[in-house]
Amino acid sequence: MKIMPKIMLCFITVVLIFGFVMVYLDFQSIEREKSNTIKLYEERGLSIAKALDASIQDESQLTTL
Repeated sequence: MKIMPKIMLCFITVVLIFGFVMVYLDFQSIEREKSNTIKLYEERGLSIAKALDASIQDESQLTTL
């Protein structure tokens, strides 16, 4: 029996497994980055809302133009 086909099969198997692992880890990284971005914008929005709330002295400033 020839050894070359077995070596080639092992090599292809290792490359495919490595590829799947890399794609999965990249997907997890993207999901983590999305989550962090959403949290960042939520924190910024809350900070802006608090600053606006603190800057209003009385209800007369709440009227729109």
